[in-house]
Amino acid sequence: MSTESPEQIIGVHIGNPLLQLRPEFSPPGNVVGVMLLWRMLELALLSDGLTRESCCAYQGADFNDCTFLAAVTDCVAAIERVKRELEPVTVLAHCQIGVMENSGWRCVYPCPEIRLNWLMDAERLDLATEKYRQAQLEQFNIVREALKQIQRDKGEQGGKQ
Repeated sequence: MSTESPEQIIGVHIGNPLLQLRPEFSPPGNVVGVMLLWRMLELALLSDGLTRESCCAYQGADFNDCTFLAAVTDCVAAIERVKRELEPVTVLAHCQIGVMENSGWRCVYPCPEIRLNWLMDAERLDLATEKYRQAQLEQFNIVREALKQIQRDKGEQGGKQ
């Protein structure tokens, strides 16, 4: 691994409205896909010595609208490695890849005309994550109440015998 400090930041946004037509590929709320993507890309960059442990992160709770961020030592090599990782799993066609600069995000893939600042916006993605967590909490509460009802019903049946 390189002893050089990773000072450049790359970002990958996964998102394409057409993915909603392929729920088997990107079901709504697919946070597992987000975490797997993050780990896959982090390990690839680590194996090439382009980043260090704890220098990569993800945002978002939906595979069809998430970001992967990495502090890297060589952004050109890191972007090429990310592209090589995403191509075989058919995700590259749904990505925008950029480099953090003083004025914000500059897109380098698929074309420089894409405006990345909104796509990479942490507040926007945090709101989506909070909505996901709230839905998860509501689901948990429904299951907890159902379990309580089952336990009450068993108690009533036991008392009738």
